[in-house]
Amino acid sequence: MTDSTFEDLCDRFEAAWCDGQPPSIENVLGELAVGDRDPLLRALLEIELEYRFESDQPPALEEYQSRFPTQRAIVGAALAVTR
Repeated sequence: MTDSTFEDLCDRFEAAWCDGQPPSIENVLGELAVGDRDPLLRALLEIELEYRFESDQPPALEEYQSRFPTQRAIVGAALAVTR
């Protein structure tokens, strides 16, 4: 994945949140090869968590761990950064 692809995906994801139409992280990740997904997952989680906290929709750790069961460390790190 190139830096521009990474930034484009993050920008599109954040723009959708700003427009009130938050996309699914899983759908955005599906645009990349499996080996390129972990860095993007962390970035998208941080964006989503920030918007959820700002809109009084606090996320539950369990929700994200069930959505991303093999990336629990990434989920935990993203939650720690955005709290």
